[in-house]
Amino acid sequence: MTLIENAVPLGGLVQVTKLQPLEPEGEIHQLGMFVGVNWPGRDAVSVTDAHALVTGSARRTLEHDQAWRRHQDATEAWEAARENARRTAFAAAYNDALRRGVGNAVAQEPAQEAAREALERFERTHRPPTFEGNATAQSWFGRAADKIRETVS
Repeated sequence: MTLIENAVPLGGLVQVTKLQPLEPEGEIHQLGMFVGVNWPGRDAVSVTDAHALVTGSARRTLEHDQAWRRHQDATEAWEAARENARRTAFAAAYNDALRRGVGNAVAQEPAQEAAREALERFERTHRPPTFEGNATAQSWFGRAADKIRETVS
């Protein structure tokens, strides 16, 4: 075991937090904290980790991190579905134009227009995921507005 200077023994945490004797270790490992030993060789955690455990800030941080990861996953899924809608509309319009006998360059225009309309339709019907009231995924309209602001300024 690794010696932790200025460590708080797990027995002291049990007294302060009113946890059952076996609970602190499970909680500590779940929160990703390191368990070492103090100078007499008893299991212990750092003073900083003990404070975070007693005040509940470690639990809040873990829950926030988990919620943020779920939001990132939902945002990635939303963006993938959005891109799939754009690609499907583009391919359908492009292939339709090619079947009508127009060249590649001419087929691009209706395909781009169909893709733009598909994005607008998708973004109207599927709102981007939010985290604590804020959307982190930027919609097509948001990107277009940013580009306009960039060119104007």
